[in-house]
Amino acid sequence: MAPTAEPHPVADAIDKYGVEEIVRIVYITGYGPFRNILTNPSSQITSSLLPQTPLYITLTPTKTLKIIITPHPVPLRVAYADIQHDVTHIFDTQPFDYILHVGVGLAGGYKLETVAHGNGYFRGDVDGLVPGGEKAHDEAELKRLGLLRHWGGEWVVDVNGEGGGDAGWLGTGLDVDWICGKVRRGKLMFSEDEAGRRTVTVDDEEDTSRHHHKPTLPPITTITTEIDPTTQSHHPKQKNGYIIHPSTNAGRYLCEYIFRKSLEHAIAVREDPDARKPWDWRKSSSATSGEPDPETEAENISKRVLFMHVPNVGQPYSIEDGVRALEQVVVGMVLDGEGFRHLKKGK
Repeated sequence: MAPTAEPHPVADAIDKYGVEEIVRIVYITGYGPFRNILTNPSSQITSSLLPQTPLYITLTPTKTLKIIITPHPVPLRVAYADIQHDVTHIFDTQPFDYILHVGVGLAGGYKLETVAHGNGYFRGDVDGLVPGGEKAHDEAELKRLGLLRHWGGEWVVDVNGEGGGDAGWLGTGLDVDWICGKVRRGKLMFSEDEAGRRTVTVDDEEDTSRHHHKPTLPPITTITTEIDPTTQSHHPKQKNGYIIHPSTNAGRYLCEYIFRKSLEHAIAVREDPDARKPWDWRKSSSATSGEPDPETEAENISKRVLFMHVPNVGQPYSIEDGVRALEQVVVGMVLDGEGFRHLKKGK
């Protein structure tokens, strides 16, 4: 269950040195145990940042970006009904500008998911149920019905099979290629300043990533699943960064389901003028530059939601590696979402 709302944070517009501070909050969640995953690395990673973790980025000599990472206090239960409730409660009570969900995936590196579907959730949760509360078919029956296919040594949901098509998919508006590129090449560097604050330096090299566009429907060759990764082979680490890539299929299980529900909620609160918006906390702060721009709100709404798959421990990364990679993804989310990708060295 989601926590009750914390007091709204307050962002000082100008500090005593004349530096404007822009504050953005990123809410993160991780999952609990399921199937053979007795200790889920996603919640180990997210809980490492409790109760809150602030990061500071100098945008210009007179402007600083403060990113507050706020983890959900407990692992989310791997159950469709619980996620339906928890996502609603988080959106109804928590102040945040962005939300990043984390779950366990296959070995070999990290993946940022780009699309979430409205159907194809055939596999049962920890209660043996599917969305809507019906009892799930067992694996043998799903195979007999043609809802699973053998791919890459595992049985995965057949996105081209009956009921597994692409109708009603939603996508993040973030430039996932750009974010992955920064993390993969080690361009987001962390250090500690004289005041003991964790700061981030961005290597603002010329952007050579391909132009971002809305995700196309996922090809079958890029499936990412949430099947127990403990049987996968070990992959070597990549130097000067982390192995991370975009993905167009999040596995049609609880990871994709929570991604979908958060995207749905973000769209719903945009379309309802009376709905409580998690990012409205800024209107009560003194940071006038931090208020959402109503003219760009519709365009940026899908940039507020993202999902990250992490490998199990030792395949090849540790929990500490996962924490560092997650922090870099968070920084990339905010830089892209706020239009701060190209930092200016002067005023």
